[in-house]
Amino acid sequence: MLVPQNVHFVLRDIKNKVRDIQDPSAVASLAEWGTKYGGDLVKLFFPANSSLIATKAIMKELMARGLSPRVGSAKAERIDKEYIGLVGKSGQEKIAFAPETGDYELRKRIGKPGMTDRVLQEVVAASIDAGIPNLDFYLIMNLPGETPDSFKKTVDLIGELHNVARSKGLKGRVRISAPNFFPKAGTPFQYAPSGGLETYSEKIDTLEKDLGEIVAVSSMKGNVDLLSQNIMSRGGPEAGIVMIEVYKKLKQKELATGQYTPDTFADWREALSAVGLNERVYFDERSTDNPLPWHHIHMSDIRLDSLKKVWDVFKDKRALFVLG
Repeated sequence: MLVPQNVHFVLRDIKNKVRDIQDPSAVASLAEWGTKYGGDLVKLFFPANSSLIATKAIMKELMARGLSPRVGSAKAERIDKEYIGLVGKSGQEKIAFAPETGDYELRKRIGKPGMTDRVLQEVVAASIDAGIPNLDFYLIMNLPGETPDSFKKTVDLIGELHNVARSKGLKGRVRISAPNFFPKAGTPFQYAPSGGLETYSEKIDTLEKDLGEIVAVSSMKGNVDLLSQNIMSRGGPEAGIVMIEVYKKLKQKELATGQYTPDTFADWREALSAVGLNERVYFDERSTDNPLPWHHIHMSDIRLDSLKKVWDVFKDKRALFVLG
């Protein structure tokens, strides 16, 4: 479908200014403009671009104009019953929370001290009371700093939250999304070891065994991204060479069979071997004494020494402070 030239201009203008917009009337006017071109939902990214008060005001204005707002994952400790009630009134079919782990001590250390188990229980209860039928929880397997019983606490917490939802009259389902841990460049965890592939599979098997009858488990089990994403998120210039090797393999298969075949673990491992690389390089902990492949890139106002300090604080088993 062709888009008029003036629409391209407006989209560019919105892209440049959207994070500065908190006025409910301005947001609603933009949303109404969108309906002229087929838009029927308005996604609000809270709390990334707005306060709780502003987000609630925006949702009220949108619904007053007959529009349908939708919200993404919210920090459980930063919302209230009115916010959850608005989510329910909007007709949204699910609400998501991201405790990341059932181990509260670890949750504190990764920067979520306010998201206690009690707070999570309260928002679950409020969500069911608000008529929201489905609950999603985001967890990360193999987080740095996990203790031997951290994973058991995760299983126990999800079981407890399901029981709370069921006691309040859960109409739909509880689902957990459980990806593996991938260190990201430009964060304190860029130095952390990645989640082991075998350990990840074992944990997913346990989740499915212990919770599978009551909770839908969404995972990366068997997905080649467990390896390829790690290479791309931690690699330097050599990662491009590896990807070229993978492409060559896929192209050869396509020419031989006449159809495209998705990449596999074997493709990536053969590519690594072809260029003389060991996949362990992309999983092991990195030293803060050595420059990482991306350190020459200016990605934000956060200084490298600040990232190193936060990582050292985390390894010393203290809570991370928030980088400004």
